[in-house]
Amino acid sequence: MVRAACIVKLESDGVATKEKFTPHFNDWMQACGTRNENANKMIHAFDKSTLNKLLGKEAASISQDRSARYEIAIQKKENGKADLQQDLKDNFEALVYKLFPESPTRRDRNGLAVGRR
Repeated sequence: MVRAACIVKLESDGVATKEKFTPHFNDWMQACGTRNENANKMIHAFDKSTLNKLLGKEAASISQDRSARYEIAIQKKENGKADLQQDLKDNFEALVYKLFPESPTRRDRNGLAVGRR
């Protein structure tokens, strides 16, 4: 998982590209999802005091945070994509990049601009 994060970071460093546009971003997100799912299983398998003893206070807290992220992701999947317009707004930059990969893009005060002036 750390390796996937490093690959994504390296891919985005030399280019004016955000991490979510790199080729290995989806692999990294899947690895994060698996990690959060495993943290969720662990949180539900042990009580809080046992986790603190086994992992230490800080690691147990991180595991609880990851478990909460997993539960939020599950709730989102169960609720479905109710608000398509909001999803499009949230993923606008990724959509523009996928639709116009060769076209120059830039940000200005009005938002994202695609194409030449």
